[in-house]
Amino acid sequence: MAIINSCMVTSNEQEKTTASPKRTSGRFRLFEYSYDVPLLGTITIGCSKKGLRYLRSRHYKYLPEPANREELPLLREAAIEVTAYLKGELYSFADLPLDLKGTELQRAVWKHLMTIPRRETRTSTDLAQEMGKENCVGSVGHCITANPLPIIVPCHRVIYADGSLRESPLGPNVTRLLLALEGYAP
Repeated sequence: MAIINSCMVTSNEQEKTTASPKRTSGRFRLFEYSYDVPLLGTITIGCSKKGLRYLRSRHYKYLPEPANREELPLLREAAIEVTAYLKGELYSFADLPLDLKGTELQRAVWKHLMTIPRRETRTSTDLAQEMGKENCVGSVGHCITANPLPIIVPCHRVIYADGSLRESPLGPNVTRLLLALEGYAP
């Protein structure tokens, strides 16, 4: 793992969240740092003081709010764990604190994604049924797509009903790669 950069940037932009954002000296305190990891290249991991907020690559479709470019121990630990996962040496991210921001349904879907075991997949319909949200299949699908922490919150374990793979926000063919790393065989 290589550290990429460490310049300082601050932001006064409001967070897009349903919860009240925490202020520090008039600023919202988010931190991010970029790392080189195996198989994916450069990723950027973001966190608040409470936990991880996002993981993205240059392919990521949703750009998070600007953050302080400062390496915190949590960001370094997350990068170490993602690297270990990509090398097949780690199977769970249960020890990493998360600070996921989104609607109530989004947070519920993301939490449920973390219960899907390695080597298994689900469809959006399966997830909606497991969550008791049978009438919200489309919304559940949108929540999966909006997952801010791919890999750590394993949206790659959700496939389409016909068995085809969803595109990862981390780039083309990443879903196939991650499922293969986990030993999933369709």
